[in-house]
This record gives sequence, C-alpha cells and structure tokens, in this order.
Amino acid sequence: MKGAGLKNITTEQISFFSVSFRCPAAPEIGCGSFAKPVLLKLENSNAISEAWLNDTGTLIAVVGKKESTRDDRVKAMERVLKTSGTAEAELQGDVRNKALRDFLAGDHWLRGASVDQLSRREAGIIADRLMARLQAKQSEVPERIEALKMAISEYFEHRFTQESKVDQDQWRQDLMKIGRNHLKHEELIMFGETLEPGYRPQPGEK
Repeated sequence: MKGAGLKNITTEQISFFSVSFRCPAAPEIGCGSFAKPVLLKLENSNAISEAWLNDTGTLIAVVGKKESTRDDRVKAMERVLKTSGTAEAELQGDVRNKALRDFLAGDHWLRGASVDQLSRREAGIIADRLMARLQAKQSEVPERIEALKMAISEYFEHRFTQESKVDQDQWRQDLMKIGRNHLKHEELIMFGETLEPGYRPQPGEK
C-alpha cells in the first residue's frame, strides 16, 4: 500500500496531525467527501508530497518533500485546514511514535482519491440503516427490498463521490422516487416514515 512510496524517505519526513474528520452519518469511519479535497490540497502544497487519512477520520499523515522541514509541513497544514474550517494538533512524542508504527504497518490509511472508498462504505451504512427501519415496521421483507437497498446505496455513493454533499431537502424526494420503483403502496408509505428522522443515526442505531 505505502511501501513503494516510502522507500526513499526517512521517518523524519513524516508528520501526523489529529483531526476531526469522522462522518456524521457513519461515525465509525472518516468522511471521504470532506477529506478528499483537503488531502488533494495538501499534496499540491510546496512542502508535502503525500497526504493520508486513517479510515476512522482521526489522523492525517503527511510525507514531506526532501527539502521540506517540519515547520514547513505544519504551516502547510495550517493553511489548508484554515480554508476548510477545521483545526489540527500535531502529534509529538509517544503518540507520534504509535501513529508512525500504525502508518508503516497498517493498511487502513487512504490517500487522495482513494478516500472514495470511505464514501462507498458510508453509503452502504446509510442504506443498511434505512432498511433496518423499514424491516422494523414490516417483518416479512420481500426480495425487492434488497434491490431497494442497493439503489439507495448507489444514490448516496454518487452524491458523496461526485457532488460532495447531499441537499437536505432534496434527498427525501429522490429516495421516494427510487422507492416507487421497488415498493407497493403500503410499503412506500412506511418507507416515507423511515426517512422522517433523517439518514444519520438516531439513538440506538448503528
């Protein structure tokens, strides 16, 4: 995953920053649509050659160019995250060493366009959540509802990877249109009820 890109660098060229990029709709993972432009901007800076997000959205690792210093990397992070409205804290000491070991050994770090993988996971989590609500209202779930779940997942994946945000008024209308292709009238009414709380997790939901 990272081996080829790290052969010619030293660990001193790597800096780690604590961030809050968790996904509100899927808090167990990072938000791909939010992180993607940040990572790409970092890699366009003069000081940084690679920028990575861990899959929980809590850490960014940046690999500095050979001529860059630690201060150069910190300043690049400050400039980019300032424009995104977020803040960061550089890791030092033991916590940095732990992050470094995880980065060098792990496979759950994503770079640039690769964070679309997180958006796909987020879309699937949302679809599972909405279908769980529907199943709670209707114990016998026909096969066509599985097709509906796939269609919902594809809808959110497209929004997150292509448009970066979901219109808070339009998405319900869009999902109801999708639902009409898969559900009977009574089921469609129940489906509409499952959308009323929103697609983010409610208390007790995954």
